[in-house]
Amino acid sequence: MSDKTRVLNHFAQPFILGKTAELRGMALGGDRGISKVEISTDDGHTWEVAEISQPGTKISWSLWRYEWTSKQAGESQLVVRATDGEGKLQISEYRDQVPDGATGLHYVRANVVASSRQPLSLDRRNKGGTHAG
Repeated sequence: MSDKTRVLNHFAQPFILGKTAELRGMALGGDRGISKVEISTDDGHTWEVAEISQPGTKISWSLWRYEWTSKQAGESQLVVRATDGEGKLQISEYRDQVPDGATGLHYVRANVVASSRQPLSLDRRNKGGTHAG
């Protein structure tokens, strides 16, 4: 089984420029557990460590959280990846579920606005073995 991450936030509203928002999700490392979850707010160019708020067991989901303060208005591509308990990074390349289990990272495009009065725009893109919540 490949590592998986799951984003629970559906971004029902746009993010407000400069205002901190808590992102939450869950990660599964098969029978190896999860040692680390990282999030990128720039389409995978840079990565920051998310806090594992509730470690799972070797066979259950680990819950994670990350406080994000947007630095510019417009669309931001958020990406999440996990490292399993053996130190193996989640496979980033897409692979379908059959025959060996899905792989890939979870991408979410979030709209950041200067104030809460601007319209919502959100495009979620799910690649491979990750699941939108």
